[in-house]
Amino acid sequence: MMKISVIIPVFNVEPYISACIESVLNQDYPDLEVIIVDDCTPDSSVEIARDIIGKHLRGACVRIISHDHNQGQSAARNTGIEAATGDYLYFLDGDDYLPHDALSRLSQPAIAHGGVDFVIGNYDTVGALRPMLERLKLPDGVLTGNHAILRSFYHEKWHVLACNSLLRAGFIRDNGLRFPPGLIHEDELWVYRIATCARSMGVVNAVTYHYVLHPGAVTSTVARRNLDGLVNVVKAMHRYIADTPRLQNDKYAMSVFEKKKFRFFQKIYKRSGDAAYNFEAYRLLRSLRFPSAPLCLPQALTTLSYRLPLRQGYKLYTALEWLYYKKLRIKQRLSSSHA
Repeated sequence: MMKISVIIPVFNVEPYISACIESVLNQDYPDLEVIIVDDCTPDSSVEIARDIIGKHLRGACVRIISHDHNQGQSAARNTGIEAATGDYLYFLDGDDYLPHDALSRLSQPAIAHGGVDFVIGNYDTVGALRPMLERLKLPDGVLTGNHAILRSFYHEKWHVLACNSLLRAGFIRDNGLRFPPGLIHEDELWVYRIATCARSMGVVNAVTYHYVLHPGAVTSTVARRNLDGLVNVVKAMHRYIADTPRLQNDKYAMSVFEKKKFRFFQKIYKRSGDAAYNFEAYRLLRSLRFPSAPLCLPQALTTLSYRLPLRQGYKLYTALEWLYYKKLRIKQRLSSSHA
């Protein structure tokens, strides 16, 4: 039986931490290590967690590690990685919670196939006006070979979410996978690096994570800092690709990079309300490129704008953004009419 280390960063999650901790301790998987990283939370989250741990039969499997100053979620996750002793690692946010059989379900492909690099499951959203089930677009089983994994990632067949993945500890450490401290939307970079490194991937088509949407979450608010964060993710991806030359010749790795740039620009263009900021974002995103990289056709089309003078390129990029959303709205209307 392999050991699973569950890593839980804690900061300002007082209303949610009870459900989170109890859902982990009540897992039907037997061999657990739970690492709570107190990132100097100013509320009573840690005290609530200690109370639950002290009363639970499995409380002895929990360790609480405290930062001496607030460092952010990425740093807290990194602390958990360094402290973990399990064969597999699992990230859980302190305001989310798990079905009772989540870890036993996710462990099955890893056990059956001799230690896959990572395993993913479905998740649902809780607390939204319209709760959603986020379905994978892959069958149960194991996907082998980095080309197949990257191709499935390019076609958006699995989630961009650091949580709800069971990750082999040796895979994480051998590839130096850590979360850049201070980066917003860090899951985008993390999952991209997973996709470019992994050689085997397990798929479980069951809900193994309850993602709680609540007021104040980064994903539910729009602020300039969040938009800047999207650009910073692209910068970090560019540095990673520059430091990993093999990726520059991989069509899917480079196409995912260009697709992310285009999607991030769409968010900025739709949400910022500042034409000068939008133009500057395009100028910067355009400068972060690898001109000779192979690309899939949609990304080859969007990068045509890079060949034009800056302002003409910006007009083409925004026109392609408009066409993308028009196509998306037509597709959504057709889907609803056939529902």
